[in-house]
Amino acid sequence: MRLSSENTAVVLDSTADLPDPQGRNPNWRMVPLYVQFGTETFRDYVDLS
Repeated sequence: MRLSSENTAVVLDSTADLPDPQGRNPNWRMVPLYVQFGTETFRDYVDLS
């Protein structure tokens, strides 16, 4: 199988700090970084802005 835009995706974590990664390229996926403050856990760009 050859790599193409139909069968390939780029996975980024939220520290890449790209505004709207899927708006830039539909094959880019962003995974939120988990941030822990004491006993609380938050997801970057989901629970935190």
